[in-house]
Amino acid sequence: MKKVSQFSKPGLVLLLVILACALGFLVSARSSSNAQQTVSLAGTTWSGTDSDGDHYVFTFEEDGTLAYTSPTGSFRNAKWNQFKTAVYLQMNDHYSEYLGAADGDTIEGKAWNIKQRTWTWRVSRNR
Repeated sequence: MKKVSQFSKPGLVLLLVILACALGFLVSARSSSNAQQTVSLAGTTWSGTDSDGDHYVFTFEEDGTLAYTSPTGSFRNAKWNQFKTAVYLQMNDHYSEYLGAADGDTIEGKAWNIKQRTWTWRVSRNR
């Protein structure tokens, strides 16, 4: 029997974007008055690990494409969005999705995939 989802795929994407916006608002509200100005991730590269210890490199391209290297190889089948400090990544047609908060030279957050597996991740800006 096929499992029926409560949300359609476009509805789920919209929900995730709304959550990303809310996360960005909460992180911005929590920041002190001398916080760094939000800067676009476009054209930057970040690297780090997830809670499993796997290493990743993310390059945020100007057109919204996310080029990334993971333990399984290098790919360009991902997209990224940013709203203030909130960052949303989706890879391989939403096979896995990442939601994080940028704070200076660090982005960290939670991720999940279609198999309902969840993990955390943290990356730092490459200089």
